[in-house]
Amino acid sequence: MSFRRIIFIIVSPFVVCPYFIVNCSENPTPPEILTGTISGKVTDYSDGSPLANTTITTVPITSSVNTNNSGDYSITDIQPGTYAVSANKSGYQENTVVVDVEANRTTTADIALSILTPTLSVSPTYLDFGTSTTSLPLTVQNGTQVGTLTWAAGVDQNWMSVSPTSGSVTDGLQQITVTVDRTDLEPGNNYGTLSITSNGGNQSIGVVMVVHNPNAPQLSVDRQHLDFDSTTSLLEVTISNTGTGTLTWSLTDDQTWITVNPTSGSINTTPVRISVMVDRAGMDPGDYNGGISISSNGGNVTITVAMSVSESGAIPAPALMEPDNITQTSMDLAWTRITDERFLRYRLYRSLTAGVNESSTLVFETVNSSQNTYSDQGLMSATTYYYRVYVYDIFEQAVPSNEVSATTRATTGVWSAAATIDAGSCYSIYMLSDNEGYAVGYGIWRWDGTSWAQETTPDTMQLYTISFSGQNDGWAGGGDSYGDDDGILYHYNGIQWVDESSNIGNKDVYSIEALSNDNIWIGCFAKIYHYDGTNWQEIELSVTDIDDIDFISPDDGWLVGRWGKVYHYNGMGWGLDQDLYTYGSPYGYHNSLSFSDANNGWVSSGSRFMHRFFNGQWSLDTLSQNTIDIRCVFALSSQVVFAGGDDGKLFRYDSNGWEELISPTYEDIRQIYFVSNTSGWAITDDGTVLRYQ
Repeated sequence: MSFRRIIFIIVSPFVVCPYFIVNCSENPTPPEILTGTISGKVTDYSDGSPLANTTITTVPITSSVNTNNSGDYSITDIQPGTYAVSANKSGYQENTVVVDVEANRTTTADIALSILTPTLSVSPTYLDFGTSTTSLPLTVQNGTQVGTLTWAAGVDQNWMSVSPTSGSVTDGLQQITVTVDRTDLEPGNNYGTLSITSNGGNQSIGVVMVVHNPNAPQLSVDRQHLDFDSTTSLLEVTISNTGTGTLTWSLTDDQTWITVNPTSGSINTTPVRISVMVDRAGMDPGDYNGGISISSNGGNVTITVAMSVSESGAIPAPALMEPDNITQTSMDLAWTRITDERFLRYRLYRSLTAGVNESSTLVFETVNSSQNTYSDQGLMSATTYYYRVYVYDIFEQAVPSNEVSATTRATTGVWSAAATIDAGSCYSIYMLSDNEGYAVGYGIWRWDGTSWAQETTPDTMQLYTISFSGQNDGWAGGGDSYGDDDGILYHYNGIQWVDESSNIGNKDVYSIEALSNDNIWIGCFAKIYHYDGTNWQEIELSVTDIDDIDFISPDDGWLVGRWGKVYHYNGMGWGLDQDLYTYGSPYGYHNSLSFSDANNGWVSSGSRFMHRFFNGQWSLDTLSQNTIDIRCVFALSSQVVFAGGDDGKLFRYDSNGWEELISPTYEDIRQIYFVSNTSGWAITDDGTVLRYQ
């Protein structure tokens, strides 16, 4: 309704002015509607009759409604987008349709439901008897628990039998026992099929039975066929050596959508699990077949692979990044975001072994496609975890990511200052146990489990190194003048320290490795001396000061010269393995090296660098952002290494790399020595003794 109002404004006692307000309206223009509606009818598929009290839900979630007596329903105020609309009613099979909702429009989603009938369900889906098992059970179940499932079973091999051969089940389980007989069979793999037919569908169960080969390696696999249907993305095959000796194997697949890991290996007694993944991304709807061929020195096997792609096609697979921000109890995971309109949810799975699948531990789930990160907390320290993320579409079809793994950091001890030795410039510490050890500077100092005391020696000189082969056999060496022939070598014989300097020509001693009382190595300037318990041998090397020696075994040893030349001893003699000065670290001294085994070792270097030896190759690591000399290294294992350097810097290495530790000192760390994984010692240049525990 429009109206006109007249207002009189008095501006003087004699003048009256009319003022008009016009065109005011009580009905403003309504705002634009930005949502849509889904409506439809649910009917019985067999006769088209309406189904009342049917529950209607959507993905993404909107609201849940029930159909009326005419089978009709309506869901309003829905944001535009693609929705999966599902109808669920007791006694009927759930059905889903996909619709696109537009603003200010009603979208029709009629759904027909089929009456549930008996459905055959068998578990497990294959039987592996190995080399010794003679009988295995499986169960038959009516999957819908509607009506009565009637079934019959039969086998296709005369070495197989099944009992019972028929039965019926309504809402429970019925067990079948399958038996095999190896009598008169030759060594090898035997494959068969158990066929179950029923009024609720048919199913074939693969059966493998092996006869052990006592004379040679023999390749066996636990299944010959992998069926990924339209939703499964990862299955596993187990490869075994059912013969003797070592089985060497390799495999190949014949389709780009198949990925297999690992692809080769060798087996003595422990079987190997093979992860087989399929990738449906970008593939047209339909059925696909492929194969995996396994070759070995114990026979060959072919595994057939079947996979289906639904009419909607597969949603893209996410890419899972390597874990980051790894601590003792946590690590962060991130994956590529899926923007496909069919997205339903992410699920992140975790396992302690490789081959993560949907049966692994579920650690995270979200329906928010933008939430593509997760911080996994409460993990065990020093433990390797494997991860895979799955993305699901509105049809509940899952597509897996790649698998990643990482190891949490070990629970670390704490370095503390335990004592101070008044020994001038200290260089080396050697611990026989936590209750007995030695340190050298100007003289030799002994730890008795309670305190440090100076040992009686023939003279008091600057010592650089000390090593013991046993409680009553120790060696220490040094010298007062750099490079001159007035060095010192002391030997502890269980009673006292005696002077052995003349046996090495009074050379300055920079390193000692005492393997036993008849296997001693002494590093000097350009020379290394060997003592076999009776005689001394002098060996010249093209190297300056030999700053450190480390033996893995009597026939496998290493030494490093001050300017980076690394020599290897193979039981016959010493040979140059690598010149680290020209390799990549021309700055600073190379004071220390430590090997945990034949394939893993480290050499410390100046300017914050550390050289790593791994499986025959050298590489360069950076420990600190500050330019400091790394003066010492001690490798407990390939995955646990400690290092120390200038200004009290202490570091620890594990599978995640190097981390700097809290240090109780600012003095230069000269040497680190561990008596166990949890008990370590270190000495600084001013004589401070550090403890790690």
